[in-house]
Amino acid sequence: MNSQAPIWIKRSAVEAIRNPKVRRYGRAASTSNSSVNSSSSSKGRSYSRSSKSFNDDCSESSAHTDALSSVSTGRGQQWDWISGILLEQSSEAVVVKLNKESSLLEMAPTAVQEGLVLFGNDFEKSSNGTIEPPSDLITLAHLHEPAVVHCLRHRYRSNIIYTSTGPVLIALNPFKRLHHLYSEPVMKKYWDKAEQNLKIELEPHVYQIADAAFRNMMRQLEDGERKNGDMSCVRANQAILVSGESGAGKTVTTKFVMKYLAALSQRAAMPRIKAKRAYKQVEEKKRVEEKKRLSRMMLTPSPVTEMKMEKARMIEFSANSIESKVLQSNPILESFGNARTIRNDNSSRFGKFIELQFTSCGTLVGASIETYLLEKVRLVTQSPGERLYHVFFELLGGMSEKDLRQYYLAATANPDDFAMMNSSGTYDRRDGVSDVETYKALRSAMNTMKFQPEEQHDIFSVTASLLHASNLVLLEKVGHDDASVLDMTNIHLEPVCRLLGIVPDELNEALCTFSIQAGRGASVKRSMSQSQAEKELEAFIKAIYGAMFQYLVMRINDSIAYQVEENDENTRPVATIGVLDIFGFESFATNSFEQLCINYCNEALQQQFNAFVLKNEQMEYEREGIDWNFIEFPENQDVLDLIDKRGSGILNILDDQCRAPGTTDRSFAADVYLKCNNHARFLANRKQVAVLQFEVLHYAGPVEYNSDGFLEKNRDELHNESKALLANSANPFVSFLSEVLNTPATIPSMKEGLKEEPYRIIRRKESSSTTVGGQFRRQLKDLRSKIDKTSPHYVRCLKPNDHLVPDHYDPVIVAEQLRCGGILEAVRVSRAGFPQHYMHSDFIRRYSCVAVKDTIKKESMTGSQRPIWATPVPQKTWNPSRSFQRAAPPPIPRSSRKKQVTKKKARVPKVPDKEQCKELLKIIYKKILVLEADENKEMNKENNTMSTPTKEELPPQLPKPVIFSQTEKSSLSPPSTIKSRYQPWKQQVPQSPQRTTPARKNKIQRSADFAKLGIQLGKTKVFLRHACFEMLERIRSHNLAVAATRLNSIFRMYLSRIAYLPVRDAFRAEFQTWAKFDDDKESKWDELSPYVARKRNEAGEVMSSLIARYESDVRASIHDPKWMENHRPNKLFRWVLEEGIWVRNKLADEENEIEKNSY
Repeated sequence: MNSQAPIWIKRSAVEAIRNPKVRRYGRAASTSNSSVNSSSSSKGRSYSRSSKSFNDDCSESSAHTDALSSVSTGRGQQWDWISGILLEQSSEAVVVKLNKESSLLEMAPTAVQEGLVLFGNDFEKSSNGTIEPPSDLITLAHLHEPAVVHCLRHRYRSNIIYTSTGPVLIALNPFKRLHHLYSEPVMKKYWDKAEQNLKIELEPHVYQIADAAFRNMMRQLEDGERKNGDMSCVRANQAILVSGESGAGKTVTTKFVMKYLAALSQRAAMPRIKAKRAYKQVEEKKRVEEKKRLSRMMLTPSPVTEMKMEKARMIEFSANSIESKVLQSNPILESFGNARTIRNDNSSRFGKFIELQFTSCGTLVGASIETYLLEKVRLVTQSPGERLYHVFFELLGGMSEKDLRQYYLAATANPDDFAMMNSSGTYDRRDGVSDVETYKALRSAMNTMKFQPEEQHDIFSVTASLLHASNLVLLEKVGHDDASVLDMTNIHLEPVCRLLGIVPDELNEALCTFSIQAGRGASVKRSMSQSQAEKELEAFIKAIYGAMFQYLVMRINDSIAYQVEENDENTRPVATIGVLDIFGFESFATNSFEQLCINYCNEALQQQFNAFVLKNEQMEYEREGIDWNFIEFPENQDVLDLIDKRGSGILNILDDQCRAPGTTDRSFAADVYLKCNNHARFLANRKQVAVLQFEVLHYAGPVEYNSDGFLEKNRDELHNESKALLANSANPFVSFLSEVLNTPATIPSMKEGLKEEPYRIIRRKESSSTTVGGQFRRQLKDLRSKIDKTSPHYVRCLKPNDHLVPDHYDPVIVAEQLRCGGILEAVRVSRAGFPQHYMHSDFIRRYSCVAVKDTIKKESMTGSQRPIWATPVPQKTWNPSRSFQRAAPPPIPRSSRKKQVTKKKARVPKVPDKEQCKELLKIIYKKILVLEADENKEMNKENNTMSTPTKEELPPQLPKPVIFSQTEKSSLSPPSTIKSRYQPWKQQVPQSPQRTTPARKNKIQRSADFAKLGIQLGKTKVFLRHACFEMLERIRSHNLAVAATRLNSIFRMYLSRIAYLPVRDAFRAEFQTWAKFDDDKESKWDELSPYVARKRNEAGEVMSSLIARYESDVRASIHDPKWMENHRPNKLFRWVLEEGIWVRNKLADEENEIEKNSY
């Protein structure tokens, strides 16, 4: 086989061929080598380069990779794959050619089967010659790691950072601002597509994920309300899980998700404008066109521009709206919880899960935020290239000189003056963000969240006190080697005491001594050495900051929480959309307790991702009995057992060590080596054991941990003396923080009165001796439980390079992140999977409207066995153009209507839901095929229109068109049947050209036909692919719109009918009176009823006609609801208006039943 196709070749295979000592993959050959040119597989053949676009681009990619290989990335120097061309594949050898090289490589004939050679993809080119890779990786012809990396690189180079992979959205961090991607017109495209059911295809976007979560929530609420009327019990809750490494852009992505959801909430809360009458719309359109014409002449803003400006103003959130408060929580949490790291300038050093609460109408009414594992060790030490939390730099850079004096800070103070800020020597941000601007945003957000000025002063006082506390000096006590004392001459001691409301002597005692219980009620004080006192000072700083951060979270939750309104049930939240922004997998030169907890969290979330996207989905396919081939994926339960299994897990061993007396980090490491040494995911060689290190083989790769400091960080305790010092503080805010330290707490709402009692606490029953690891495991368990109860949507943020620079794509780093995130397995499952699942009953309930007018042509099905949705509805043929109708039977008294119904209906056997689904799917199958044929026909028509030749381009031999006269036309046309144009009860369908429907089969459609279309019928569920689901939703929306229009016309016709009858009766009565007059008819006009009286002016001209009076009376009667109370028809109407909704009239149904029985 001689095929010239783009390929990817394993680098190790190429190196093995070129190395003369390794011959297992094949042998190298140059273009002048006779052994290749004279071989039977390549003799007499010349190899030309094919797939030029692929090869040129891959050459560039290889050069780019080689250039990057000179820079150490810490992940490997070179990518595992090399691009090339397959020249020949036969039973004897596989001949390939590498890009940028003239030599040929002859590989073993099994190289393709062994996965050493993978086929590449040829992407289409646009009109300007640029390559256009697909927006969804599922559509790749050849799906493997190099193909995915190659596709992402092309899109990244074109500033297209979002790519779909089925249920997962990949977001590449561009490391630059792309304002055009997040403007309001872009947002409008995505919500217009969903709201108007547009058939346009939009590029993947984070707005698309947020919109899908919102629409799915509303769809579930709608289905739940139809099913049982109780929306609170429906699984409508959604979750958007944003994950990725540090620096991949998780925080920014979360902001865009929240912004879009807030905009949708604002749109749902907008008052719906009542539609105008058709004749008024025509007049309005004329006025707008005239105004537009004048605006162009006068160079004033056009109405369209004014409308866009007005809509932009409507989307802006008011300062007091819940949407604004939710968005303004980000600057506060970022200032106090984000910092610069080696990999990211705005890295979240904590995890957060934001639950947005929505009503049944889609309005945001509240939210709550839960945080996880704040990195407090950053307060006392930072690695080179990192810096402290942003708020400390904002305090020094953004405050005025007057404000700085309130906190005992000089106007010339800089970060180098404080020990907690200068340990790393890094003071700026590489992303160009100014600390002055972020400080302004912080104060603005605090004002929006209703932080009182005194409250803000207390927060910044504690923040400044920690800066001063970091400069305190502890000295060794003279004559006592194991005792220490606080340097009372330090200039920062007085600011610390004044800002915290404490006394210097008490601070000295709290930092330098501790108490030991020596029996019942007795205690003995012991002095601490200088190193121990310094550790206590660090714990003092970390404890205060951690309590203040927890207070800020509680305070934000109080501001954005749902406020119960007694008189309005419609504002009650019934569903939530959770947004998770949590730390990514971390591996540094030195990894400690924080990294173990963070990576443990990522292991748990990866397992949840595998379970939802890969494991549970495939198990359900097998359980439902649909056609499916199981796809293997890596499992990480053994890693989770290594970390948190009871008795032998690392974190459980750590908790046991913290409870036992006299334990140290060395005893903890020894216990870990003893209990975990035989685990397959645990490694500890002699060199690591000597320095108290161990290695865990995570799903994302091996990480080496240093056990130094594990016990202290897990305990995270202050001595009782330090706690008592804070509790007795003269500052109410500091005293409140001591309560937060002792017990996890919440603060009361503003309605309970924060001004009278500024800092109050509501205690929760929870053990104060809980370790950090134990609390984190419990939080993670609760988080997974919440996610399991939602419908998750995934966003995987990727980092194109480790240097945080734009336009720099490193395939080694991207490939590693794809492997760690399980993206390739997810793509394979999604490519063959069915993301939309419906129970049989739910599917019938939602899509029966698609087939309500179609009758099932099956002789074995009688009327009693036919499904409910397929039962033919009797059609009425009432013609209002006829003057006289058959008199209706006399009305039955309401008191006797129910009593006359004595005949009971026979019980009809119910058709099983699965059988109804089969019949419904047959109709849906035909409708989708017809829709596809129509869409293809429209596309072909557009293409033909674009390529239609002009008159000059027509060939001269074409015959002239035949022109018929009017007489000939009438003779050629078939005879038409005369029909009345008044047939309101029959839908008037214009004659359309005959559709080219596919040939019908004599047999029932097989399951294979449904599967090709994207439908599979399981034992209890119906499975739909996304494309089929969108097409089915379009058909359903169209049918509902037609039905709504039809109902509206029926109701209006009924109102017109009951308004017309009195006018008609009066008109007939007046005509009968008028017929009695003989000659003096003109003089009797004024004595007639106002319905037919004609007013004349002095000139004798008629002022109003009978038709005009009739039209005005009928129009006024239709829109006067009180008029209907005095003009009831003899026969009840089948529909009645109850609370603004048209519902079936039960009395009318009973009346019809009585009439049938009477006949």
